[in-house]
Amino acid sequence: MKKKLYLYVTKDEYELPLVVEETATALAGKVGTTPDAVYSGISHEMRGGPRSRFKKVEVEEEDGSG
Repeated sequence: MKKKLYLYVTKDEYELPLVVEETATALAGKVGTTPDAVYSGISHEMRGGPRSRFKKVEVEEEDGSG
C-alpha cells in the first residue's frame, strides 16, 4: 500500500528533508505556515514553477510480516 509523506526540505540543490509528516496540516503546523501554503508550493513546482521547499512523496508501506 502506498503512503503519502509531506516534506519540508533544505533550500540547496540536495533538498534534504528537515521535517517529515503524514499530512500537509501536520507539516504546516511544524513549520509555521498554513496547509494551503504547503499545497500551493507543491502544486506550483509540479506545474513548472520555482522550486518549493515543500514536497509530497509516495512510499510503499511495509506490511509488517517479517
